[in-house]
Amino acid sequence: MNGLSQKILLIIFLFLWKEITAQCPAFCSSCNAIDFSVCLKCNEGYFLNSGACYQCPEGYIDCTSLTKCFSCIHGYFYSSDLCYKCNNQCETCIETDLCTSCRDQYFLDRQKCYQCSMNCKTSSDNCRCDNCNDGYYLSNYQCLNCDSNCKTCSDSAYNCLSCYEGKYLNSGNSCSECISPCRTCSNEDTCLSCVDNYFFA
Repeated sequence: MNGLSQKILLIIFLFLWKEITAQCPAFCSSCNAIDFSVCLKCNEGYFLNSGACYQCPEGYIDCTSLTKCFSCIHGYFYSSDLCYKCNNQCETCIETDLCTSCRDQYFLDRQKCYQCSMNCKTSSDNCRCDNCNDGYYLSNYQCLNCDSNCKTCSDSAYNCLSCYEGKYLNSGNSCSECISPCRTCSNEDTCLSCVDNYFFA
């Protein structure tokens, strides 16, 4: 067989193959040359069963049945031939709550994803906060609200470090009202400044 004949046969083969694959069932990448309805290989994300293609379950990239997969998409992890969903903060994980990377607006710390804080004064690494604005305290690298009476607080909402004008820091580390007509005070008996139209006698 000369070279020209080989080229002609190749062209015919490619044409016939294109015709065959064009008539294959949905989600089938190749099918039987005699019976087009019988699939031989499925597209990614589908598995072959009795000559037909069926969609893999959610989270699967490749599978051979509804209960046996080979790889998972982002947001899922592989375990015992199945894909399981990571929690909503993880981009990738090795178990549901053990993250290896985080979604946008979250940062990774000891295989947990924490939300970036909107009230952070300074951060050391990928929005992991280490210092909060006034009115917030640091907890798990996030800035949480202090009690409304606290100007600044530490460790908890009610452990005040300083108070707003008109209040003083009492022995229980909470803020109490100054006695009227004090504008500022150091305790309930000691005025430091007065409101308008009042003065120290």
